[in-house]
Amino acid sequence: MEALTLLLCLLLTAYQADTFGSWTTGKSGKSGDWLYSTEGSPEPCGGNLTDWMGEFFSPRYPNNYSDNVQCTWTIHSTGNRTVGLTFADVDLETCCDYIRVYDGPSTLHPLLGEIREYRNKSSFKSSNNDLTVIFYSDASVPSRGFHANWVFLGEESCGGNLTDSIGEFFSPRYPNNYPDYSQCTWTIHSTGNRTVSLTFTDVDLEKCCDYIRVYDGPSTLHPLLDEIREYRNQSLKSSNNDLTVLFYSDASVTNRGFHANW
Repeated sequence: MEALTLLLCLLLTAYQADTFGSWTTGKSGKSGDWLYSTEGSPEPCGGNLTDWMGEFFSPRYPNNYSDNVQCTWTIHSTGNRTVGLTFADVDLETCCDYIRVYDGPSTLHPLLGEIREYRNKSSFKSSNNDLTVIFYSDASVPSRGFHANWVFLGEESCGGNLTDSIGEFFSPRYPNNYPDYSQCTWTIHSTGNRTVSLTFTDVDLEKCCDYIRVYDGPSTLHPLLDEIREYRNQSLKSSNNDLTVLFYSDASVTNRGFHANW
């Protein structure tokens, strides 16, 4: 009986030496032991962001994040303002860890994108007041993580339906620099047997990332006639009654924009 009691005591002592609270030791395949949490990431992360601009990071950034992280941030604006979000740095385990951005106040809203690596300042814009950001890491191989900036964007009028026989239109704020995150669509419509002629008299864009696209019809579903990133004295003509012009700018480096006549 005494021998059985002694054996039980030895087994209990060995178990307590190997387990402490919610942390359990294990072998890493290298010299020494490592600790892993049995209850997920130990660092607080995520939250509700309501300032008009700011930044947020993965846990421990710029040091490596933990295994088994799951964080949710919701960025909320008010009134007619939307949310612009830019990832300035992304370094994840590309096979298994990810960031997801949703167009709304929860993950039940449309997915705008999934990020697993840095792609030249990945940028997103909400369609209304909210963006939701999820960060997930699996049980191994943590990396540096990410750094993101957000800003609230005011409504700026651009685009429209143009039906006069002659006229002009511009990028927002022209001849001053257009804003970041512009997305404007103009449709030029004629009647009868008349087509539409369009000439760009000035174009000054960030050539890598901002552009004008002209489509031969009443929407962007029609054939693309040209994509314009710099001034080449471009003139375009519709095959029927309509041309559609789309102007897009990304999250950085704005220029003078464009001026066009039809």
